[in-house]
Amino acid sequence: MTTEINSAYINALLADASYVELTNQNGEVETDPTIIKANLALRITQPLANFITTNFEVLNQEPDSLLDGFSATVWKGKTGTEYAGQVYVSTRGTEPGVDFVDDVILGATGVAYDQLVSMVNQPTNNDWRLTA
Repeated sequence: MTTEINSAYINALLADASYVELTNQNGEVETDPTIIKANLALRITQPLANFITTNFEVLNQEPDSLLDGFSATVWKGKTGTEYAGQVYVSTRGTEPGVDFVDDVILGATGVAYDQLVSMVNQPTNNDWRLTA
């Protein structure tokens, strides 16, 4: 049974996990759960990494752009879990230092324009919006 607090926790957990690079050297989504779990464990605890790989698969990830810092990850609940069929879209926030200009613009205007433009225009062939 998914409660509101459980749903908020899952969203927060997947948002945190979206800071992990989940694509391979070819820019494709990593499908090997062992590699995904190991990468996740570099940011979150091993039990949480296990929970994510047991319950969710990565459908797509738009890796962090060096130009504007935008990144999104699309997750789907695995069959046989209470999250089966549910799709989650996690977008990363700005990163300290790297996205300094975006942080200044965000603080002054309330919108990180370059990241918003990147999210809407999607300059790569790996269109995460079509996944969800």
